[in-house]
Amino acid sequence: MDNCEEQLPENLNFIRGNEMVSLKDYCMKMKENQKHIYYITGETKDQVANLAFVERLHKYGLEVIYMIEPIDDYCVQQLKEFKGKTLVSVTKEGLELLEDGEEKKKQEEGEKNQSLKTSAKS
Repeated sequence: MDNCEEQLPENLNFIRGNEMVSLKDYCMKMKENQKHIYYITGETKDQVANLAFVERLHKYGLEVIYMIEPIDDYCVQQLKEFKGKTLVSVTKEGLELLEDGEEKKKQEEGEKNQSLKTSAKS
């Protein structure tokens, strides 16, 4: 990768909430166990900010980058990752958040404990 291709992603700015943010700044503010840079594409900030996809991530304290410029679609297709973090669309079918995985694990453990209690009573 030449110097220009390495520097370009660091200089891209997107909307996060009510501010412009670079991918570098986004990564610096990520949760410690967060593996992905979450984004959503759309026509306007107002259109994407209130979607259920975005609200789901905000519920877990995760930030979403709003990609609302026509060039953003192209950028995200070309830029699959940044500083070892993959870019993931929040509209991706089957998107599993780390927190979802932890909740699923707790639920499975609860079900396992319940079945052990039931079999112990038999």
